Amino acid sequence: SRTDSSVMTNIGFAFVNATLALAAIVIVGRLLLRPLFRLVASTGSPELFVAAALFAIIGAGFAAALAGLSMALGAFVAGLLLAETEFRREVEVAIDPFKGLLLGVFFIGVGIGLDVDAVAADPATVLGVADGGAHVGVICDASSPTSLLTLWGRDRTRGPKLPLEFLVAK
Repeated sequence: SRTDSSVMTNIGFAFVNATLALAAIVIVGRLLLRPLFRLVASTGSPELFVAAALFAIIGAGFAAALAGLSMALGAFVAGLLLAETEFRREVEVAIDPFKGLLLGVFFIGVGIGLDVDAVAADPATVLGVADGGAHVGVICDASSPTSLLTLWGRDRTRGPKLPLEFLVAK
């Protein structure tokens, strides 16, 4: 029907708009981030690293918002772009003091978006889903290669705990 086709047309336009906006953020980020951080590295100022990283993240967030996307999506893409540069360790060290603050802001944002009425209407389902998600996370972590190595006698950070000769057939 006519309504279905207009809905599909709107979805198509939104998809194209989002794709073009993300492509523009990625292309501009790839072109500008490396020269920007080379310039920042030449100064030797850790404060300037923090400012440049925040500028890149906030700039990508605003660009995404201008395109009608989430600012968080733009910031996420900027983080991915920063992680691809040769300065990822320096940026990580520079923003390390802010991790707790940024986690707090994230969880406050999640809490603000929480629909308290929906939780109050069916708390058993909400708790069940949360418990199930926690169990899935534990299972995924326990089945990761580093966890299996820990079970087989290797510590994740310090190397072998016990001699591993028992694993080798004689």
